[in-house]
Amino acid sequence: IRHTNSCYLTMVAVDSEGRPARVPPLTLETPLEKLRFEKAALRKTLRKQAEEAERQTQVDHSNSL
Repeated sequence: IRHTNSCYLTMVAVDSEGRPARVPPLTLETPLEKLRFEKAALRKTLRKQAEEAERQTQVDHSNSL
């Protein structure tokens, strides 16, 4: 058996009205938990950069028409 892909989910806690609710922060205890948290933060940063680059590309294309 070999690892072929991964999936990352974002879950949001909601209150009785269905609005996002605050939850206690994560308690990272093991080196693996800390590493995974750091890697998730990096993925988030890279995703935001890619989204911004895509927005800029769309703006650039709309200005050239």
